[in-house]
Amino acid sequence: MTPIAVTATLALLGVLYWFAYWKGTVDEHRRTVDGHLSAFKALLDEIRNDIKQIFKRLPDPAVVSSASPLQLTDLGESMSEFMKAKNWAGEIAPQLLPQVINKQPFEVDQVAQDYVKGKLGKEMDRQVAACAYEYGRTQDRVLDVLHVVLRDELLRLRDQQ
Repeated sequence: MTPIAVTATLALLGVLYWFAYWKGTVDEHRRTVDGHLSAFKALLDEIRNDIKQIFKRLPDPAVVSSASPLQLTDLGESMSEFMKAKNWAGEIAPQLLPQVINKQPFEVDQVAQDYVKGKLGKEMDRQVAACAYEYGRTQDRVLDVLHVVLRDELLRLRDQQ
């Protein structure tokens, strides 16, 4: 064998050894990184589940404020606009006005609440159901909105008399 062939063979064997060593270390690092990624993915899944549980425990945004007298929140106002509740109350309130002429505000509130709980009619029942669906609220929350809107309209008309 000539010295060039021996040198080339040794060089080739050195390159093959270096490549095999390099590949082994890269594979080792990949396994380590894959292990870390798996642990990280599991941690992210746990965090995602914890966040979902937190959101489930949060109360629904209120449609009426707890101040006295009850008033609509921004969400309640939006729901009222969706149902055109002020137009509806404007049509219904004159019919109920004789019942509230000489009553105190809390009594007017009760008249409005009783009306909303039992005498809406088919079209407004459909509006209530549609609003509850669109806003992801119960129909009782939607009825609370109508109650406040009707009460306010009754008080306005009563005060004008």
